[in-house]
Parts: sequence; structure tokens; C-alpha cells
Amino acid sequence: MYQSSKYNDRRPNVGVTVVPFIFEDGIIKTLVYKRARDAEVFAGKYCLPNAIYAIKQIKVTDKDKDVTVKDEDQYIDEIKTFNTLEEAAQFALLEKTSVKLKHIEQIHTFSGLYIDPDRINTVNVCYLSICSKKDIQNVGEMKFECEWMAVESVMKQDLAFNHNEVVEMAYARLKAKAEYTALTAHLLGDSFTISEFRTLVELLIDVKLDNSRFRDRIKKSDVLIALTDQFTTGSNRPAQLYKLNENYKDYFYPVSLTKPNWCLVFFRL
Repeated sequence: MYQSSKYNDRRPNVGVTVVPFIFEDGIIKTLVYKRARDAEVFAGKYCLPNAIYAIKQIKVTDKDKDVTVKDEDQYIDEIKTFNTLEEAAQFALLEKTSVKLKHIEQIHTFSGLYIDPDRINTVNVCYLSICSKKDIQNVGEMKFECEWMAVESVMKQDLAFNHNEVVEMAYARLKAKAEYTALTAHLLGDSFTISEFRTLVELLIDVKLDNSRFRDRIKKSDVLIALTDQFTTGSNRPAQLYKLNENYKDYFYPVSLTKPNWCLVFFRL
């Protein structure tokens, strides 16, 4: 017999938070929304897309009565339920910002009373998403005041919950990935030039890269594929367009972009 009253009060709240990144007008941005002014906690503050993760909710009409997990008629759907944390993360984006993204990646789990100090001990499972602006699907009408804001500006805000440390960790992870993987090229969309990719990488790792050396390493790594007969147009000299090689496992470079050629990358971020 499952005794809900015995355990429910002791369980922490489990939530998910998503940090989606885009590259627009030469700036790395992330998505935030403003909480309602009459919200129970952190009213009117900016926060990242988030949701409560609940597998099943049990409605108990008689507090003294134990309810077994087999009593399906006792379950209610006032709180959205999910099969996986990833489902909850996608719902967080869709419900709060009307945005749907193709790819999310779990990066860290925070826990403690400090996350939601006025209500409950909380476990916060965090995700990041690397995408291009054109990959973003706005589905339906936004329920909250949302904004794609420069990451540097977001980190200066007094965000709700523990979202300041969430966005700082996610941004640090994104910058670290730029040195060892080509995953950050997702920020550029389906096609881009090597020069555009180098500019993005330089922004993320804050290092000026030698153009010829960068091209040589990228081409030798096979992480990119040249698009046949596709070049940039305009007044400047046409430049070859590339895309990520989907067959290249995890898009990891054989060597770090900023380390000597002999320094192999043995770890994953």
C-alpha cells in the first residue's frame, strides 16, 4: 500500500529549466520571460523557461485515506505530467514562450532550499539548446512577456529562482564547447562560410585565431562538408558554403583549436 501522506511532504519539488542560445547581429542571446506581477514568488522578475516535472499527481479527497498507485481514477491532470525530463523541458519552452526547439541537452542538476526559498526544497535539472534563429518555431500566442536578450545583459539581471547561476553555467559550457566541438555551428543555421564560423568561435572563446590555421584544422577534421556549387552572393568574392557533417560523431575536433597540433582532446564537455 502506497502511503502518500507519509512521503509527499518530504519530497523536493523537481523542476526543469532551459537555456536556449541563438546568434543574432553578432551577439549571443538567450530567451527570458517576465513572471506575472501577481505570481506567488519572484513576481515581475525575469527568468528562464521552466516547468515543474511531475510523473503523476494524486488527488486525495480524504487526507486520512491512503491511495494506491493503482487507483487510476484518483489521478488528476491539473498539473501537466511528463514521461521524461526532456518532455518537461520542451513543455517549459512551449508553455511559457510559445517556442519549440529541435535539440536540447542536459547540462547540470542544482538542488537546495535556496532555489525556491519561500516554498519548497527544489531539484532543478537544467538544459541548454544551441540553435539558429530560423530554427525557432513560434507556436501560438505568447502567454508571457518574452525577449531574446544578450547573454551578458541577462547575467546582470536579478533573475528568479537560481537562474543567474543556471545561465552562467550554460554560457560557460557553450563557450567551452566552441574550442573542442563544432556543435556551436548550429548557431549559424544550415549553411555558412568558414569565415563566419571562425568569427563565431573567436567570439565564444575570446581568442583571435589565425585564419589559415583555422581553415586547415577545420578541413582536416571533416566536421564540415562543402555544399556543392553553393557560394555566397554579393559584391565580395564568392565564398564556399559549408554545413555540419552529420556523420561525424558528436562533431568533436581531433585536436583543440587553441592547443598545439600534438595535443589530442581526450575528454568531452
